[in-house]
Amino acid sequence: MIRIGILINTMYGGGAERIVLYLLNNLDRSIFKPYLILFHKEGHYLNKISSDVDIICLSSNSSLFHTLDLSKELGSIVEQYSLDMINSHLTSYNIPVLRARLFSRKLKIPIVITEHSNFSIHLIKYNWKKLAYKLQVHLLYKNKSIICVSEGTKNDLANALSLNIANIKVIYNPVDIQNIKEQLIKKSQFIPLHKNGSTIVAVGRLNYVKGFDLLIAAFSDVVKKLNNAKLYIIGDGKDKNNLQELVDKLGLGDSVIFTGFLENPWSEISAADLFVLSSRWEGFGNVIIEAMVSGTAVLSVDCNFGPNEIIDNELTGKLISPNDKALLANTILELLCDPEKKNFFVQNASEAVAKYDICNFIEMYQEVFIKVYKKGIRPIK
Repeated sequence: MIRIGILINTMYGGGAERIVLYLLNNLDRSIFKPYLILFHKEGHYLNKISSDVDIICLSSNSSLFHTLDLSKELGSIVEQYSLDMINSHLTSYNIPVLRARLFSRKLKIPIVITEHSNFSIHLIKYNWKKLAYKLQVHLLYKNKSIICVSEGTKNDLANALSLNIANIKVIYNPVDIQNIKEQLIKKSQFIPLHKNGSTIVAVGRLNYVKGFDLLIAAFSDVVKKLNNAKLYIIGDGKDKNNLQELVDKLGLGDSVIFTGFLENPWSEISAADLFVLSSRWEGFGNVIIEAMVSGTAVLSVDCNFGPNEIIDNELTGKLISPNDKALLANTILELLCDPEKKNFFVQNASEAVAKYDICNFIEMYQEVFIKVYKKGIRPIK
């Protein structure tokens, strides 16, 4: 039995958190005993975790900025629960965990790192200290077992840190296709089945990265030509008030609806005429696949990274250049007025999503965990 601690900050409703949820609930219990290690015991997904998973919360003293405290407490957790390995998620937590590992004999167990986002963006905030920081992180990541969620994130990480690309494994984020289809039976809460105009839906955390400000600005041009159009934005986040102020400033109070976080976003996506992803950057873009499974045509900006690995442009969806408000508005209008093209995208996408099913994902993660467990801290081949 491999006792594995899966580590992340919280279990709020983001893509990385959902991946952790999938792992906790679906790892083969005849091989693995999973534990969840959190910096903060918070989040929408906590009540969805299987009852056989122990949830371990780090104390407030073990902050990201106190390496020795974090090292001591993680070492104690490894010892108390007899952990054989750790799988850490998200750059901002992966780096402190690897740093803490240097100071604890008890942490000398295999650590598999999962990177979910654009590492180059992470480096921007270090400015003049960037070279020293890159060297430090290079040494931490060198010869470690690393999983990236897309080819783009893999290449970006390898180039940014001068890592051997052969030591980085790509495992695309999955979707639980069966669960989504079961949820689609339920009636949408916000988008009416018998609509009086076109509806657009977007999903994600309300922050700068997701580009909802760009989408709202583009939508203000859409409603000038389709005055009954509605935009539904599903998700929570720190930018909620700023986005609401933008909506009010543009006079869109009756046309833009913030639903908050929804346990079942798929019924809303399915009820909409068009799904739009407007992110400034992504690690992969799971929600694109979820929209495809939900049977809704997809329009996405071609940001780094993920969308162009999922969407076959003009076959399974539409890709456009990022950060272009006029182009985004015009393409939304074009697709809303072309049901034949949307149906064409939906039909082709429904056949393309099978490879992202959760069963394939679990098998690939288990293969990595078993290989790393058997080989100690040597990298994935």
